[in-house]
Amino acid sequence: MHSDTLTQVALIAQLRWRLFRNSLRTARARLELAGQLVLSVLGAVVGVGIGVGLYGLSFFLAKDNRLAPLEGILWGVFLAWLILPLIVAASTSTVDFRELLRYPLRFSSFLLLSLAYTLFDPVAITVLFWMACIFAGVASARPDTALWIAPAFLALAVVTLFLSRTLITAIERMLCRPRGRELFFTIFILTMLSVQVIGIAAGDYLDLAWEYLEANPSLLLVFPPSLAHSAIETSLAGNGTGALSAAAVIALYGVPLFLAHRRRVLAQYRGEDSSAESGVAAQQTAPVKAGWRLPLLPGAITALIEKELRYAARNGFVLINLFIPLFIPALFGAVAAAGEKVPEILTRDPATTYFACILYTLLISMHLVSNQFAFEGHGIQFLFVAPVRFRDVVAAKNLAYAAAVILDAVLIWFVMLTFGQMPSLPGTVAALAALPFLLLAQITLGNLLSLYFPRRFDFGRFKQRQSGMSVLLALLQQIVTGAIAGGIYAVAHWLNLLWIAALLYLVLGAAMWQVYRMALTHYDSLAARRRETLTAELCHD
Repeated sequence: MHSDTLTQVALIAQLRWRLFRNSLRTARARLELAGQLVLSVLGAVVGVGIGVGLYGLSFFLAKDNRLAPLEGILWGVFLAWLILPLIVAASTSTVDFRELLRYPLRFSSFLLLSLAYTLFDPVAITVLFWMACIFAGVASARPDTALWIAPAFLALAVVTLFLSRTLITAIERMLCRPRGRELFFTIFILTMLSVQVIGIAAGDYLDLAWEYLEANPSLLLVFPPSLAHSAIETSLAGNGTGALSAAAVIALYGVPLFLAHRRRVLAQYRGEDSSAESGVAAQQTAPVKAGWRLPLLPGAITALIEKELRYAARNGFVLINLFIPLFIPALFGAVAAAGEKVPEILTRDPATTYFACILYTLLISMHLVSNQFAFEGHGIQFLFVAPVRFRDVVAAKNLAYAAAVILDAVLIWFVMLTFGQMPSLPGTVAALAALPFLLLAQITLGNLLSLYFPRRFDFGRFKQRQSGMSVLLALLQQIVTGAIAGGIYAVAHWLNLLWIAALLYLVLGAAMWQVYRMALTHYDSLAARRRETLTAELCHD
């Protein structure tokens, strides 16, 4: 490699390190880093635990020469690298290597840095560690095969890296198109939630396909994970040349994937911005309709609630987050209706299942509250100059979110009723009585986190930046309030005193209402002090 390229890479690395150190001068930045470190440590503990398990499993399988399960393990790790980025994209902080375009780099340096930055992804680091654990397990059991299988593992890691990068790039390009993001998230979530239903409906056909693959295992040898397994199998049988041949075939997959990645990076290097939305259709002018009129609410708050709900109705990302809980009872109900076995805990007490679904609804939608200005963008400036108090803006957001969660709770009850899992009256009342306490606790903290740790949602990018401290504090709040509400419900259910639990929930809700009102009273002055932070974070391009 050219020495000037390495010099440029070293200078950029040094510059980025100094920028990172300088960014930690504020208390807010240090808190965000602390939160991200805690989340990273928790994720690392899980990843290391899985890696140790993979090492032990690979060791014993190779020691006993039982290699069939090892192919499934390699497929699992391979698919994890492709699927996990889609799942954790909304809750991880990732590096955007396109920021390097501001520096006078050669294309070779930019390409090299783009590959290095791809490895900074937490999923990439974790899956590479898992692959290393599998390799170490096999090599520890059969040290004589280590040199023969190492090229296959290396080739599999490189090919999976390029394939994952190509997949993410294709998704980002789709998200840039009008309505592309809504289409992607809708298809992705529906696919994830309907896997088991499809498996039940097509169970007989899947069994036939599985039997055919078992009878003809060579059909899978066109895929990199099965080729890596073949390399292990042939090396353990003493055929090192066959293992190297399988590694060479895996490496061939990397050539077109690398060329595709290079082509994409070259387009960015020449000025294409994949984060910018394109193809905005011309809108026809339409007569202005009268706004909503909601009883007992001032006109300004009513208008703000209308804005929030209209924006949510056009945002597939928000709609999916709010309506995912409906699919959970529907999924288990469909499975039970098909005569399949369902965990007894889900059928023995529908009231408990209903309470758990409400807790789950609040958990998966917490980021909509802890970062409630994410979709405002440059519009945050208009909210500051509009003739309305900022606490009214926040109150309207809270009311719109509360209305969506309450609607979810009602619809979940009807879904369970449809599939013959009707919660008891005391259980239903207790669950609904707990909702004000849980909601008020969530939005009280979320209002503060939205001011102190705001993050802009970039519609043109699949990977979104989320404040580590915001995620950590919101998760801790969910754990604490969920433990309190769940503990009360468990004790009351055990003593058959769910009506008493409902009264306790109402008392807690009344106390939390006072806390919410006190916090909202000081929101105007707090928002004024955080104005520059909000506009700087949400209005940057």
